[in-house]
Amino acid sequence: MQEIRFLFWNLNRNRPFEEIINIVEHHQIDVLIMAEVSFNLAILVVELAKKGYDFFHNPISQCDKIKILTRFKSNFLKPVFERRRYSINILELPLREKILLASVHIPDKSNNNSNEQEEFSRLFVEQIKQQEEKLNIDKTIIVGDFNMNPFESAMIKSTIFHAVSSSKIAEKLTRRVQEKDYKFFYNPLWSWLGDIRSEATGSYYYNTSNYENYFWNTFDQVLIRPELIPNFDKEALQILDKDGVKSLLTASGFPNKDYSDHLPLYFTIKLNLL
Repeated sequence: MQEIRFLFWNLNRNRPFEEIINIVEHHQIDVLIMAEVSFNLAILVVELAKKGYDFFHNPISQCDKIKILTRFKSNFLKPVFERRRYSINILELPLREKILLASVHIPDKSNNNSNEQEEFSRLFVEQIKQQEEKLNIDKTIIVGDFNMNPFESAMIKSTIFHAVSSSKIAEKLTRRVQEKDYKFFYNPLWSWLGDIRSEATGSYYYNTSNYENYFWNTFDQVLIRPELIPNFDKEALQILDKDGVKSLLTASGFPNKDYSDHLPLYFTIKLNLL
């Protein structure tokens, strides 16, 4: 097996180059996926190269909201369908099984109601299903800023993400609703809803004066198709509150907005030999 290390980070239009490089060094990142990027990727590529890390990117990507750097050359990570807010790619390394990697930044709650988020998500998932069928791939990852918590309607609804907290349930592959079968995703980020695993009990902190207030939100998530669960290391999954050198939190324990208002998400996938 070959272990591939992924990092997703919504940068909130900041330029935390030092922190990104620290994470790449500490976790040996292979695929770096970023949202809300406000700089030319070539600048970050140069900074990474100065530290001995060669990364590549697709300069003609049609996706504005998601940017991807990878230590694999472009012929190993190929876009198959892109829109402004998402990118669907095939990751196919030599002599390894191929996977579908979908990265997304779903519209936020401040400018879109839940119905708008659900409709966007429904169309996005339909496109993923089309690509799975067209390319004959059943091992799919979705990663990104969903701007929804794992328990919200679009995340769990069978007609949309159908993302459950239990890998054992997801491994049943499908669930029948009104005489139609709907395939599962497994969402391991349910396990971050609370303070048992980390000081950071989510990836995004927002305090309001509303009657309903979650404080910590887990908007940044990775969803795994059932067929890929054996390749996924649950113990390696982390919402990072350190870059390997220093804390990404303020003294009060909240995301330090000098870097980003989101915390990065780290996970690994092991690819089998063909």
